[in-house]
Amino acid sequence: MAAKEILYDENARRSLERGANMVADSFAERALNATSTLWGFKLRQGTVLDRFPKAIQEVVAKNKDKFTDAQLNEMADAWEQQSSIPVLACGPFVNPGGGPNTKLEHAPEKAHVAGTLKPTDTYDDNAAQPDPKGKDVWKAAGKVGWKEAALSDTALDFVNVWPAARDREQDAGYVALWVKSPKAMDVMLGCGSDDGIKIWVNGKPVHDNGASRGSALDQDKPKAALQDGWNAILIKVTNGGGGWALNFRVAAPDGMPIPGLQFSAKPQ
Repeated sequence: MAAKEILYDENARRSLERGANMVADSFAERALNATSTLWGFKLRQGTVLDRFPKAIQEVVAKNKDKFTDAQLNEMADAWEQQSSIPVLACGPFVNPGGGPNTKLEHAPEKAHVAGTLKPTDTYDDNAAQPDPKGKDVWKAAGKVGWKEAALSDTALDFVNVWPAARDREQDAGYVALWVKSPKAMDVMLGCGSDDGIKIWVNGKPVHDNGASRGSALDQDKPKAALQDGWNAILIKVTNGGGGWALNFRVAAPDGMPIPGLQFSAKPQ
């Protein structure tokens, strides 16, 4: 059967060329993706900086000249691996004074300092009585235990963990996690809180801020020291009312992600 002849002008020829190039590019992209899948790697478009979330791109841009592209990619890999960190959460506890009151000691922090904290522990909420003048204050509701949760892209919303606490005021909750460091090192604990926050590392307090605010990444940047191997971290977040949340990450002193860290929601 003879091929059908089609007459076309210069504009049509250019359109045909563009179409042919698009088809060729599509086949080339498919071939690259297929090859990357076969060899077990992932193709990315853009610069190394694009691999980091906008929340820390300014930090990375400030420090990127200190590192090779390979090191920056390793840090980006570390960030992606730490995008969901398992933790334990315990609460709510009655906390008169709300956000600014980070001083009231509840049972979980006593267990952490003593080195006896276990995921199966339950506690009496008897450190304080609710403020009798408060309208929507949290009131003790029996034994308080630990439950599994996760820091998702550094963030944890306590109202999602404890729905009964929605629209309640003057309460406190705890987050426990264990971090394995490949060596002893100084770190920056990039944290944000709604409202107040206190942090312990291996039984020692390293940060205390009785704030009243919404939570965002790296609002506070306390320094801490990790030992070689596993480290126990406890975080208390106090709530005055409204939103109740935490942002938390473990970074190098300059704010860059740390490759090689491991995280667990089980005592190690």
